[in-house]
Amino acid sequence: MPSEYQNYEKGVSDNSNQQFVAEAVAYDRASGWLTLDVKNRFELQDQLELITPRGNQVFQLSALESAGGKSLQAAPGSGHMVRIPAPDLPLAEDGGYALLMRYM
Repeated sequence: MPSEYQNYEKGVSDNSNQQFVAEAVAYDRASGWLTLDVKNRFELQDQLELITPRGNQVFQLSALESAGGKSLQAAPGSGHMVRIPAPDLPLAEDGGYALLMRYM
């Protein structure tokens, strides 16, 4: 690979357009809700991208719930579990290694 595609100075990836906000931990195909382990804050109306091994999906967040089903305005950050609507995704019940990114 050409050196211009490698990141040797920082030693970490740098994407100023997106922020990693959550990791999928469960998917209920019957209800169409994806359970997420939150890593960074995101909120309703954010432009998000769900990254999966089978392809990516960009969407605007229209609904957000706590793991217990309470409606939320925002996922406050690390240490919280939330659910988002994600109908008809080709994911396994464990979330299928999906990651959620927020556009900055």
